[in-house]
Amino acid sequence: MNVRIYKINTGITGRNFSSDKRSNFPIGGKTNSFYSIGNLMRGIEDFYLEGNLYFIDKEEELEKFYNPLGDRWVAKKKYYISHPKKERENYLLEASKFHEYIVREQLEEIANYLHHELNINSLKIEVEDGNDFSFYTNIAIEEMNLNDEGKVELKGDKTLEIKWSENVNSQNEFLWIEDFEGLVNKVQELKSSNKRGEDVGSEENSLGERGISYILEIDNSFGISEKIGKKIGVNHTWLKKCSFKLVF
Repeated sequence: MNVRIYKINTGITGRNFSSDKRSNFPIGGKTNSFYSIGNLMRGIEDFYLEGNLYFIDKEEELEKFYNPLGDRWVAKKKYYISHPKKERENYLLEASKFHEYIVREQLEEIANYLHHELNINSLKIEVEDGNDFSFYTNIAIEEMNLNDEGKVELKGDKTLEIKWSENVNSQNEFLWIEDFEGLVNKVQELKSSNKRGEDVGSEENSLGERGISYILEIDNSFGISEKIGKKIGVNHTWLKKCSFKLVF
C-alpha cells in the first residue's frame, strides 16, 4: 500500500511551466522529465523524489483535496502525503504530521472494532516497540473519536487507557481493520469461545472475566524510503515497524 507525495505550487511558476503528465485522481502534475524547465524552476531538491512526486499547480485542483487537520495549505515549502486508503484518497496531510494522524486513526478504529465485536468496556493500549506517545507533538493521540462515549486517558508516554460507559452497537465503518488479519482472527476466535461458554453455562468462559492480551504489529512505511522521508520531513523512526500490546 503506497502513497503519493504532493507539493503545492499554484503560483506563476506552477501555472506557466506545468507540462507534466496528469494523474487520474487526485488531479496533479507528475514529474517525468529530469531536464524539463518546470523541474528546474521547482528546485533541485525535488529531483530526489522523481517518480513519486505530484504537483498541484491550479487553485481548482487544490479545491478537490481535503486537509483533515484543518490546517491552511502551505505552498512550495511543505510536502503533503495522500491518505493510504482509497476511500479517503482526497485527504492530504502535511508530511511531518502524516504518521501521527494515521496511527491515531488506526488505534481509534481498532478500539471501536474491539468494543463493537466483543462488547468490552475497557481497553489498554501499550507501546511495545517503536515511537512512544511522546512523539505525538502535532496531534493529541488521546483525542480519538470513539463510539458510545468512549473516554481516552494518556498514562505516561507508553499507555493509553480507554473506557466505555455503554454499548449501543453504534454504526461502524472500518477502513483499516482488514489490514490486521491476525487481530480479526483473534476476535473471531474469542467470540466463538465465548459463545461455547454461554451454551454450556460456564461463567469462566465469559469475556468479561478474562485478561485478554494481543500484540499488534503495524508497518506504516507505505513505500517511503528513509532517504525520501528525510527529504520531505518524515522522521525515519515512523518508517519502522511498531507494535502495541492490547489488553482487554
